[in-house]
Amino acid sequence: MASFPPENGMVAGHVEVVAHPSAGVILSFPAGRHAELLAKPAHITLCVPVFNAAAHLPRCLDSLAAQHYRDCQILLVDSGSTDETFSICCRFVANIPNSIVYQNPRNLGRIGNWNRCLDLATGTYLKLVMSKDYLLPGHLEELASVLDRYPRVVLVRSSLSHRQPDGKVHFAPLFPESGVLSGDQARRFGLTHANLTAGPTAQLLRMATIRQHALRFDERLTWAADFDLAMRLLQYGDFAYVRKALYVFDASTSRFAATAEAATRLADELTVRERIVDSMPQNEQAEAQAAIERLSRGPGTLGGATPATGPSAGPGTR
Repeated sequence: MASFPPENGMVAGHVEVVAHPSAGVILSFPAGRHAELLAKPAHITLCVPVFNAAAHLPRCLDSLAAQHYRDCQILLVDSGSTDETFSICCRFVANIPNSIVYQNPRNLGRIGNWNRCLDLATGTYLKLVMSKDYLLPGHLEELASVLDRYPRVVLVRSSLSHRQPDGKVHFAPLFPESGVLSGDQARRFGLTHANLTAGPTAQLLRMATIRQHALRFDERLTWAADFDLAMRLLQYGDFAYVRKALYVFDASTSRFAATAEAATRLADELTVRERIVDSMPQNEQAEAQAAIERLSRGPGTLGGATPATGPSAGPGTR
């Protein structure tokens, strides 16, 4: 990680207040970097929304620095952390010209900060990286090549590996091969099987479609805001899956390990599925509703449920 004097005075001397048309007044570091990045948007905007993430953030940031894809900008978006998160972010960006730290004037909440990332993103594609996750080599170029090659694809995701509490990492593919599903096929899978889009770190999103339809994360959903936005995005284009494991989801530090929140998690996912049904043709809604009821009686809706046939052959089939 880049070396930077951690003294608060040194950081404060290089922070500036910027006015953003969507984000409003926001702090940025280092001074002058905001204007530089706006003047030359990159192909990928890579955003890391953070709040009190000091314990695991360095591992995540090191994985970003190790990426070889250079046509990107790294935005670290801090929602008013009270630990060392902001200082860690400043040390990271000090000697990396394509990166910047933003700090909200108040804590926007987890999903609110994801929307702040949407406000600040200027790239052709958007990548959100959760601070407890970390990317594996080749992640950005692998996913960007799919969106470059398939203009109808609005969301591409990789496989992931789960890091368990014992430190072991387990590969968790969704389909037997890489490929493309139509948006309608992907939404139906999300309705009847599982969240095939995985978490935000797995995904690369086409920003033109998000901007055109003014899509936002629903801040009323505490668990499934990413699933909800993905399902709405897939109304306007196709879904692609890359079977390679290109990032690590740290299950040992995840909120998914907190079984006390399982009821909220299930309620959020059922809300998203109800919305999918509402957007379907009326003559298909009864069958779809029955599928939701079957899922609601099951042990849970997330996981590796796989249909009899995977996606059609497409990007990087292996």
